[in-house]
Amino acid sequence: MIQTVRCATARFVIPILVLALTLPVAQAAPDHVLSLDQVRQDVAKQSATRQANEVAIDEFLANPKVQKTLAVSGVSADHVRQSAALLDDKEQAAFAARAATASEQIAGGDLTEAQVSLVILGAILFVFMSVLILAFK
Repeated sequence: MIQTVRCATARFVIPILVLALTLPVAQAAPDHVLSLDQVRQDVAKQSATRQANEVAIDEFLANPKVQKTLAVSGVSADHVRQSAALLDDKEQAAFAARAATASEQIAGGDLTEAQVSLVILGAILFVFMSVLILAFK
């Protein structure tokens, strides 16, 4: 009886093994959704955008009126730069946009010294609040 079960099992298992070993190997996995070139282009674009944002922030912080306001407020421009570097891309882009708007307002000359100071401090406050939020996420 045991030999009969072994023979029946062997008759069932051996053809399955032979079939499995003789089947063609599965095709290679299909291409990824994004090609490597597309990923490289996206990374390069993102890097260029981030660099442009950093340049806009540096230009804003290099403005003499901004330097004067920061000095009076006791805030270091380098500290603001370092804090801005900690922001993610979206937040850094928002700060760069605020800095560009503030630069335009300052360059326009329509603002009083007090208004210029408020615009500058508002932009700087945005950076510090964003860094604090990131720190406690």
